[in-house]
Amino acid sequence: MKKQKHRTSSGKMSERMSLLEFLKERSGIRLSKLEAYLDLVDKASVQYIPKDLCKQEFSLSNGQFVITITELAGCWHWHRATVRTFIEQLEKMNQISVTRLTKSQIITIPMLAETPAVSPIDAALDVFRQKMCTALDEWRSGKMSASACASECE
Repeated sequence: MKKQKHRTSSGKMSERMSLLEFLKERSGIRLSKLEAYLDLVDKASVQYIPKDLCKQEFSLSNGQFVITITELAGCWHWHRATVRTFIEQLEKMNQISVTRLTKSQIITIPMLAETPAVSPIDAALDVFRQKMCTALDEWRSGKMSASACASECE
């Protein structure tokens, strides 16, 4: 039974690490994946609805917001196809769920839906803490070199 628990926590750590690896910043003028993800978290924390869709009625729960791909592309300075791919990847990683509507989408961030709304800063700090703890644990156990740990913590 202990082995199963160990596998489960390792699996969760692996999922977190793959999420952080996916979100790792790239250089350039446009928003990084991490900044884009934090923007999604921010929008979910306030149940955001774009001005042009305010005339429609939406019933949103904690961790949900309404958005269009075009609006995200404009905010992030990305191509629409890049936004779609990013959203699909986050969906595959079980970090968001998407309900596709005719001209918009309702995005749910499960970690915000399960608990009372968390500020975007607290959510970002939690991700940061998890990344640091994982890197340091792997370094201490000898699974990661000091230089790789330093790179992760950077």
